[in-house]
Amino acid sequence: GLPLLAAAFLGATAMYYLSRLLAAALGWSATEGLFLAGMLMISSSAIVGKILHETGLNHERAGQLALGVSVLEDVVAVVMLALLESVVQLGGGGHASELGTTVLHLGAFVAMVGVAGLILVPWLLKKMSITMDEELQTLGLAALLFGLAILAQKAGYSLALGSFLLGIIVAETPHRHQVERTFEGMRDVFSAVFFVAIGMQIDVRELVQSSGLILGVAAFTLLARPLAVTTGLSIIGVPASDGLRAGLMAAPIGEFSFVIAQLGVGAAVVPTRFYPLAVGVSLVTTFVTPFVARRSNRLVAALLRREPGWLADWLRYYQDWLDRLMRQRKRSPLWQMSRKRLAQI
Repeated sequence: GLPLLAAAFLGATAMYYLSRLLAAALGWSATEGLFLAGMLMISSSAIVGKILHETGLNHERAGQLALGVSVLEDVVAVVMLALLESVVQLGGGGHASELGTTVLHLGAFVAMVGVAGLILVPWLLKKMSITMDEELQTLGLAALLFGLAILAQKAGYSLALGSFLLGIIVAETPHRHQVERTFEGMRDVFSAVFFVAIGMQIDVRELVQSSGLILGVAAFTLLARPLAVTTGLSIIGVPASDGLRAGLMAAPIGEFSFVIAQLGVGAAVVPTRFYPLAVGVSLVTTFVTPFVARRSNRLVAALLRREPGWLADWLRYYQDWLDRLMRQRKRSPLWQMSRKRLAQI
């Protein structure tokens, strides 16, 4: 719901500023800092989902929070891609007013596609399920997917935006489980093709040459991402133990980070080292996170034992205040009657 959405955006904002500070400490330009922040503020929902499934943590609350945050960070990635493409078109510069205009245009495009899609797509899926066999339905859905992706690119955004929007629209229809089952095999194929394509674009010598930078940025990511995610979750009232565990599980970066690095390198607004940097940091964080996730209970217990007393008292007071506020809202008949209507409006 909205609290987790707020937590994801607050955590992403915290990670953005921490990454910009790292770039400034390394002596990089503002544009390089912006692309570094874009790469590090987004976790990989595909990798996090795999890790949680393989470690058996996907049914625990901390695991569900981590997966929820990583999925919502895909929304952050879509917005960041639009902003960074605007920066690329402006030659690596760009004023706040121009970036604000980009965000407004992006919002208008998303609203237009969302409204049109929610009207047309359910009707189209219903007609297809009545008149077409399963093979033709798959082809029709693939045409919708690629068509909306191309529409987003023609409008000046990334292919990822169009396909992501169609996924959100289909998720709101009664046909979501059928579509998910139909595309399960294609998802696995495209996932493998994507990561193989990423691997084929890497010169291993560049990874070796940048190994020091990769290890340093990876260590920063493994510390800063849990801190940022925990901060966002704590603000919405999640207990510190669950927030810390979720932060530790949501450390790996992945597919969107590769796309952002490729965008900057392809437009020549950042050095070529950014691409092997994104892949190297993803490899290190993906390798380390399963070990950390399995031991997250002990790590979090050790951290909480060293938590300053004033911080524990403040968090306890803040969570009690949030609980009282939620109980008051639940007791209000006016709020219970109007909240769904407010969301619809």
